[in-house]
Amino acid sequence: MGDVFGKRESYHQLAEDFFYPSANALTNARKAGWLYRHKEGFCGFFTRWRRRWVVLQGGYLFEFRNAEAKRPLGLPIEVTETHASIHQNNKRKGELRYMRLSGITGHQVYCADDEHVLELWIHAIQAAKEEITSQRLVDQGTSHVTQVEESPSKKLNAHQRNG
Repeated sequence: MGDVFGKRESYHQLAEDFFYPSANALTNARKAGWLYRHKEGFCGFFTRWRRRWVVLQGGYLFEFRNAEAKRPLGLPIEVTETHASIHQNNKRKGELRYMRLSGITGHQVYCADDEHVLELWIHAIQAAKEEITSQRLVDQGTSHVTQVEESPSKKLNAHQRNG
């Protein structure tokens, strides 16, 4: 029983490390840096911007308290399921430009120290979406071709029709 529990615990740890990596473990990131995330308070009051270390790796956006954090804050956002856009708010003194990630689970709002950084994030997210989507299409196309080529019944039917 101890061995089974030990294996289960190790499988659980592997899954946890995959879905909840530390900030330092994400070494092949497409983009990483500081962004401010909008956090609404109770009933829309006490809204605030929290500075977060954000990492874009693969098709996921991870958010951490800082660059050395052991675990991300919440679940990663799957960028292939989001729409990233820049918005402008003129309600305050000056203009506030922010990035809104809208997906099937809701939306997240991020702001950067300057407009150029925000645009770099938008471009990185769009490039990640395009890369993941095209890779999925290629994978689906090759799996379909492989299935057709490996199907003995279809080869036999084609041979009987031709023969």
